[in-house]
Amino acid sequence: MTAVLEIVELNAGYGGVPVVRDVSLTVHSGEVVALLGANGAGKTTMLLTAATVRENLRLGGAPDLEPALALFPALRPLQGRRCGLLSGGEQQMLGLAKALLARPRVLLVDELSLGLAPVIVQRLLPTLRQLALERDIGVLLVEQHTQMALSVAHRAYVMRRGKIVLEGEATELRARQDLLEASYLTEEIGGRA
Repeated sequence: MTAVLEIVELNAGYGGVPVVRDVSLTVHSGEVVALLGANGAGKTTMLLTAATVRENLRLGGAPDLEPALALFPALRPLQGRRCGLLSGGEQQMLGLAKALLARPRVLLVDELSLGLAPVIVQRLLPTLRQLALERDIGVLLVEQHTQMALSVAHRAYVMRRGKIVLEGEATELRARQDLLEASYLTEEIGGRA
């Protein structure tokens, strides 16, 4: 597998205050990698640091909307509606569809479940895994809800206080709830699951 995102010893913060310290992680094409942790762990700071302005400004000319509408058929009847009138779930689908029109090699997704009904999240998360596999996209999913994220991820990293304290295969981490809970509470727990 080809690495589409590789972060090596990343340090980032705000106003001279370190938030992320020596974070290293890799996302390969065709896989979903979950970045887990409690509020304030440094997940979003890490994600924002990894995303460049150039990637956010890359436009795909006049893209064909059909592939995005096929992935998110609920958007088809809403094409004439103003974005501000869409529900939270519809806005998340629109955001993912818009990102996919640029045919990215890697997709950075921050808190997909935030503010959404669990039934909507249960429909959206499997789409991320489908996208990774079918389009050979690497997906880095930042999420607080560990079990939901691990249900679609191939691998996962857990952050605490700006550092990676645990990493492993998603199936292993799902089966070891005790290890996940310990990673939220202690500084170092041994690195790999």
